[in-house]
Amino acid sequence: MISEDIWAIVPGAGIGKRFGGSFPKQYVNLNGKPIAQHSIERLIDANLFKKIIVVLDENDTWFESITLPSYADIEIVFGGDSRAQSVRNGLFSLESHAMPNDWVLIHDIVRPLITTAAIKKLFSEVSKKDVAAILATRINQTVKKTFNDAGLDKNIIIDKTLNRSRLWEAQTPQIVRYEVLCNALDSCSKSGIDVTDESMAVEEIGKDVLLIENSPSNIKITTQDDMLLAEFFSLREFKDLSK
Repeated sequence: MISEDIWAIVPGAGIGKRFGGSFPKQYVNLNGKPIAQHSIERLIDANLFKKIIVVLDENDTWFESITLPSYADIEIVFGGDSRAQSVRNGLFSLESHAMPNDWVLIHDIVRPLITTAAIKKLFSEVSKKDVAAILATRINQTVKKTFNDAGLDKNIIIDKTLNRSRLWEAQTPQIVRYEVLCNALDSCSKSGIDVTDESMAVEEIGKDVLLIENSPSNIKITTQDDMLLAEFFSLREFKDLSK
C-alpha cells in the first residue's frame, strides 16, 4: 500500500489530428461535459493527490471554459513536441515539491471513463517494493504482426500471428516513482527512443512494471468511432448507478 505523496500529471497538449474537428478532441462534449472535464473530475473524486498538473498546448484557449471544483489544487504547465516531453515538463514543475520516492500518476486527458474504483485499485495493488504499475486490459482479438508498416505500402503482408494469451492493451492511469520516471524519460530522450507511454520508458531502463487488469470500457478517445463507444459505455454506467 502506498504511503508516499501522490501527484497527478494529465498530458493534454495534443491536437487530435485523427479525430478531426475545429478544436482539440479533449474539449468535445461527452454527455454534456467536455471530455477533459470528465477525466480530471475522476482524479479529483479519488481524493488522493497533493496536486494535479494539467499539461496544455501554449496556445490552448479552451481549457479555461471547463468548470472544475474550486477546492481542487490544479496547476497548468505547457507541453512539448511529444507526449514524453509534455510529461517531462509536468515533472519539472514538481521539482521543488516531490521527493524521489513519491508517486506520480499519469492519466490521458482523453480517457474520460476511468473510474475512481480503478484508480484506487491501482494504488492498493502497488507495494513499497514496486517502482511502476499500469492498468491494462486483455487482448481478446487475434493479432497479426506485419513485415511492413501500415501507410508506407499498400500491400501489407502478415509476418506472423502473435500469441494473444500474453498480450495486453495498456491503459492509463500509470503510476511511477518520481525519480524513476524522470530518469527513464531522460534516458530515452538521450537515446532517441520515442516512448508512447510512461511504462515503456521504465521498461527501457530495465525496471519491472506491474500490470493490473482493468475494464476495457476505459477507452482512449482517438477517433469518432471511439466517441460513439464512449457515449455507449457512459450511458450504460449511468443506468447502472441509477438502479
